[in-house]
Amino acid sequence: MEQPAVVLVVVLAVAAANQTVISLNGDNWILSDSFGRVKGLQATVPGQVHIDLYKEGIIKDPYYGWNDWEERWVAYDNWQYSLTFDLTSDDVTGRTLYLRCGGLDTVANVTVNGLLIGQ
Repeated sequence: MEQPAVVLVVVLAVAAANQTVISLNGDNWILSDSFGRVKGLQATVPGQVHIDLYKEGIIKDPYYGWNDWEERWVAYDNWQYSLTFDLTSDDVTGRTLYLRCGGLDTVANVTVNGLLIGQ
């Protein structure tokens, strides 16, 4: 079974004497699931799958009553957060780039331009 690609908090940091940090946080992430129930949903990072689904009206409030049980399908699915971003030649020329991910949940694959860079 393919491992889920989930990124919750991501900061691209450029290591140099004058370190530059580019935050990829925001509400321009795209959330999709492996079963095809959710495709191209606007998502927020940092965030959480249940909250993004609730904000879009796909599930009921997971913190109310038995809703977390009724919406348990969310926990059995694999979720992917994706983001398109650009770097300039000044961002990358002569520098080592670090992708710092915080808050990755359980099992995750991290890819950049289709290349697996972390698990």
